[in-house]
Amino acid sequence: TMKKKLIGILLSTAMVLGLLSGCAGAPAAPAAGGTAAAPLSPKEFRELYRLASSHYVLPLVADAVWDTPLVEDGASRKLLSEAAFREVVFQVRRTVGFLDLYAFLEEKGLRPAVMKGIVLRSLYPEPEQRPSTDEDLLVRPEEFDRCCEALSEYGLQVFDPGTLRGAAAGA
Repeated sequence: TMKKKLIGILLSTAMVLGLLSGCAGAPAAPAAGGTAAAPLSPKEFRELYRLASSHYVLPLVADAVWDTPLVEDGASRKLLSEAAFREVVFQVRRTVGFLDLYAFLEEKGLRPAVMKGIVLRSLYPEPEQRPSTDEDLLVRPEEFDRCCEALSEYGLQVFDPGTLRGAAAGA
């Protein structure tokens, strides 16, 4: 069924990324007498595209299916490659922007811990293919006010430092 095929593609993507390495190994070959996956129908392709886009993994899925017979239609391949390229470019821009911000914080004598986002992306074979729309910083309580001031000086809007401080303290 279409759902099983799409789940298989997403699982193959995970395996390609090495997320299952060490516990699942390489993707299994087709069972004896089995055949390679047939190309996706237009309906299946639209659903794959929608799912990959909504979960922000379009470049990863595009990479996983590119050298397979799953997406043979020229228009679908073009749509997939252009959308994946666009997402990768946007991610590179966001990464450069974050690294500039972090360098600014370091110039101010601040070194917050970077959580998730850019750190986890570095575990992927092609980090720019895994988008992140924000970066989480863990700031020492004694540096919190200085960090808020630095972020504001950098041009970012700090909505309510009191609320943020309360959330950081577990209030």
